[in-house]
Amino acid sequence: MMEILEVLLDALLDTLKVFPFILAVFILIAFFESRVKSAKLRKALGGKYAPLVGSVTGVVPQCGFSVMGAKLFHEGCITAGTLLAIFVSTSDEGVVVLLTGGKWKEFLLLTAVKIAAAVIVGYTANAFVKPQSGEEVLPGDGAEYGHCHHHGEGESKWHEYFVHPLLHSLKTAAFVLAVNVVFGMIVYLVGEENFEKFMSGTAYLQPFVAGLVGLIPNCAPSVVIAQTFTGGSLTFGGLAAGLIANAGVGLAVYLKGKGKPKEKAAVVLTLYFTAVVVGEVAVLIGLLA
Repeated sequence: MMEILEVLLDALLDTLKVFPFILAVFILIAFFESRVKSAKLRKALGGKYAPLVGSVTGVVPQCGFSVMGAKLFHEGCITAGTLLAIFVSTSDEGVVVLLTGGKWKEFLLLTAVKIAAAVIVGYTANAFVKPQSGEEVLPGDGAEYGHCHHHGEGESKWHEYFVHPLLHSLKTAAFVLAVNVVFGMIVYLVGEENFEKFMSGTAYLQPFVAGLVGLIPNCAPSVVIAQTFTGGSLTFGGLAAGLIANAGVGLAVYLKGKGKPKEKAAVVLTLYFTAVVVGEVAVLIGLLA
């Protein structure tokens, strides 16, 4: 009983750690949306270079950009391709584990692989996926969104800049807490050592397994994946697959938001497919073997 209470407490503490950052991101976006003219916002976030910009910003070792990307996508400010580029390149605490473990060569190679995969996926998605319903497409640029939806028109600045972001943050935190509890219970029931053994597997199965673990919308999986790699039980292909699939809390924000289940499933499957393909290629060519 005490062990289960510890799992619940850990899940709550992990959620509380990310809550201030989620709130800060939502407040920043609310301020950004109200202050920036729509034409400038279209140019910055809906231009032809948006997937490239998203893939580069996503490699910063935290999941804040993935949270921001999910929020902006739901507001109609960015395309599905830009969202996927951010998700694919997002680097969570797992990158910090690599750096603190002295894996600089692996970190640089992983960063290059993630950016390349993000750019390819982002531009491919923009070429084939139509904008969300209700969004305009600007002439001459098939991947640009015409406008963003704004909240708070006619409301006080207090509601616009704090109350609405706080409510969004609380809803997101509740979703994150649920994910943390489920993930914690899985690790508790299976056992951390058994979990790492399951993660290691054979080389060609690793990308499939690590990719599934990476899809858990939480910061913890990236740490487990990176620790398993630094411990020598996971190949670089497994590492790449796990961290490409892992978009951190940003995926939770995206799944909680508006949108058709089919579209959400397509995004998740694209993430997983990209992770597995990149991981298997890395295993086949013996990258850092």
